[in-house]
Amino acid sequence: MNAKRDRGMCRRGTVGGRWGLQRLSAGGFSVLVLTTLLVVLTQPDLTQPALAQTPDRANEAGLRPMTFPDWEEARSQTDLFLVSLEEGLTSTRRLTFTMSKDEGTPLWSPESDYFLFTSNRDAPANSPNQRQLYLMRPDGGEARRVTEASAGISNYSFSPDGKWLVYRSGRSADQQLYLIPSAALEGSILSGPGHEPIEPRQLTDRPGGVTRWEWAPGSERIYFVGPDSVDTAERLRREKGFTVEIENMETPLESLWALELESGEAIRRFSPDSRLIAFSAPDDLTRYSMSNRRIYLRPVAARGEPFQKLGSSFDGDLSIGFWSEDSRKIYFNAGIRVTRQLMELDLGTDEVRQLTSERAALAVSRDEDSDVILISYSDPKTPPTLFTTPTLTDIGDRGSWRQLIDPNPQVRGFALGEEEEVTWRGRDGKEISGVLVKPVGYQPGKRYPLIVAGVDHLIEEGIVDPDQMGVLGWSAGGHWSNWILVSTDRFKAISSGAGTSNWISMYAQSDVQRNRQYYLGDELPYYDFEPYWRQSPLRYIANARTPTMIHVVEGDPRVPSPQSIELHMALKKLGVPTELFLYPGQSHGIPDPRNRYLKAVSEKAWMDYYVRGIGEKFSWRDVLESLETEAAKEESSRISIR
Repeated sequence: MNAKRDRGMCRRGTVGGRWGLQRLSAGGFSVLVLTTLLVVLTQPDLTQPALAQTPDRANEAGLRPMTFPDWEEARSQTDLFLVSLEEGLTSTRRLTFTMSKDEGTPLWSPESDYFLFTSNRDAPANSPNQRQLYLMRPDGGEARRVTEASAGISNYSFSPDGKWLVYRSGRSADQQLYLIPSAALEGSILSGPGHEPIEPRQLTDRPGGVTRWEWAPGSERIYFVGPDSVDTAERLRREKGFTVEIENMETPLESLWALELESGEAIRRFSPDSRLIAFSAPDDLTRYSMSNRRIYLRPVAARGEPFQKLGSSFDGDLSIGFWSEDSRKIYFNAGIRVTRQLMELDLGTDEVRQLTSERAALAVSRDEDSDVILISYSDPKTPPTLFTTPTLTDIGDRGSWRQLIDPNPQVRGFALGEEEEVTWRGRDGKEISGVLVKPVGYQPGKRYPLIVAGVDHLIEEGIVDPDQMGVLGWSAGGHWSNWILVSTDRFKAISSGAGTSNWISMYAQSDVQRNRQYYLGDELPYYDFEPYWRQSPLRYIANARTPTMIHVVEGDPRVPSPQSIELHMALKKLGVPTELFLYPGQSHGIPDPRNRYLKAVSEKAWMDYYVRGIGEKFSWRDVLESLETEAAKEESSRISIR
């Protein structure tokens, strides 16, 4: 690992989440989060908390991608690491070292003697993110390129019986399925490093391509979803250079198909015995709704028959995580108050049972090839990490868990506040739960500054100082922050991220409409603007008094930046202290690590200044100092001394 990478790994971490700000020094803020999304983001950052395991139970090993944000270059880079499921952390070994390229989506071969992964290490200059498929042995050596797809690889999978490898490739809206015999991959190992890419067999050639696909458990067929029709004129005009974007075009319906591999002619979850098909959807299928999701089940052979709805008695969403081996139960992860737990749905009795009771957010999955149980875990003092346990029956026994990764060991050296669940009643009488993160060195009986919600309850408990409160949030948290801005002046500062100010203009600007319509009376705004305007912070903006910092990505498709620009201009003209940080990108979240760090530093300074009455509102020096090399810091120190 070179010096440049070491510096990138040792940069300061940032602390935050959709809701919450944690000070790492005594006497700081209390934090109340409405979900357990308080995450410590340090270096390196694990972006894909999942393992690919060998099916050889005597020598299980896992592959994981690890992402290293580089603060100096404002980019991130991913390599692959190997870990023994028996030995855990001490066995970790790095396998790839492409400092400017990325590796990901690893998958073991059926016999565990090699693994595949995707990488952009050979991507052309005009398509730097294009990925091909590569093969590598776990004992080291050079990776060998398997594919030479002109449009790169999007995803791939071995058949359950291990005989075939299928991948999807092609231009956008025209991706097809291709097949390679596993024996050809094994032959590439024996032939040595000079082996040419393997020529695949094309399985599909459908107009519009394949959007989703999945193997049947018996490997005899592939189920896939694709559009029923294609607008050929639309495709042709793009090929001829007419690049104008036509918004809100009608999209075709899609159908589920079965591809029989024996004949070569021409969704979601099938049971292990191939008898049942299931999907997750809202409770009410007669119209659009955002009601709790249920499981719909039907025998595969009962084509045309109605699906059975299961899980209606559960107060929450059901999904399909994985099946029991006997196809009698479905396991899924669900939110329980402020935590996330593993649940079990019995298909025979239609009963839901909670299997874990951790004070944390966890997601349990089972690797389909090896049946290894994986547990993705985080809590306010533990950044996202990964465990395994021998069997599902051991999941409730924390002593049986074995930790597999430790991407952020430095967090154990941080001074973090204690956390506890708090519950109170809202104005409508409904019970609300949150996580209270107390400041380091918390003293019972002393009132502290607070960031976010549930304030009346905590003031009554003698925990929060009512004269030192602030609000911050992103996305939905930004919506709430903007509503608080025009509803009360009891908070001393606000930091609003990607929040709406005008629900009428938001309806047309955003990439989603139907869910907003559902929340705002379930009618189109064009018949009656009043329900949308009544919920818009801009309608009441003359009430605003609280200093407000605003953050948004310029090309955010979900909550477009004009919402933030409109709010900022109104506050400016009304004389309310405000700052607008407009980040480059086309995503709903801030895409690059350097600007994510900037947001955290600026928010902390804003809260310190207006809530606690200390420091400056924001100083670029605080950010720039973190990017200096150690040598530059020493030089700066010598200059200041002279």
